[in-house]
Amino acid sequence: MKLSKHHEEIVKSSPFPAAIFDKEKQRLISANQAILEAWGRTDAVLEQPLLTFMPELENQRYPKLLDQIIQSGRTWQEKQAIVSLVQSGQMINIAVDYSYIPLFESRGNTGAVLVLGSSSTSKIADSLTFNSLQALLHTVEKSEAGLCVYRSPDFKVEAINKKMLDLWGGKALTRLDVLNHVYINCVPYTLNDKGQRYEYMPMVWDESGPKGVYVIAKMEK
Repeated sequence: MKLSKHHEEIVKSSPFPAAIFDKEKQRLISANQAILEAWGRTDAVLEQPLLTFMPELENQRYPKLLDQIIQSGRTWQEKQAIVSLVQSGQMINIAVDYSYIPLFESRGNTGAVLVLGSSSTSKIADSLTFNSLQALLHTVEKSEAGLCVYRSPDFKVEAINKKMLDLWGGKALTRLDVLNHVYINCVPYTLNDKGQRYEYMPMVWDESGPKGVYVIAKMEK
């Protein structure tokens, strides 16, 4: 996926460790200094697949989780996750709060994943959640795909781009039955309407359940 200028700005301006992985081979295509230092790596790892520059993750769940985000397009956040990394020749365990935010291509497919992280001991979990949401909203506004984000339980429209408004005839809130189903059951839902496919995804920040729903308009191939 070719990064847009605003995606680069998210990574560079983030007060937290941030990186973007391409869907192809989980290749690292952007990273700020904070996340490189957390990993114990340098910018020489840019353009390399994840397991090439961090092979110690092969038997950990993070590569598989990253692939699940790429396949599903679902946002995910976890607090106090334990990651084992090799630094200065030694394996160490670190606790982190992190978010995976899918970045969508024009057809609505996941082209890359934005990773935002922090030390879980820094007491900024709430700020991380806010920062993750702001990154997602910025992505919505600039995306070529039709996108809309609702905050639950009242489904307040947090962000919607012009393409989605055009598809919905100027209406920002539609299909409450589907929104309730996705939010309450924390499951994705696909809806076909007038030749257009819409994917409703629960916005999951942690194990406590969804905090909202976002909708992607996908072009039929």
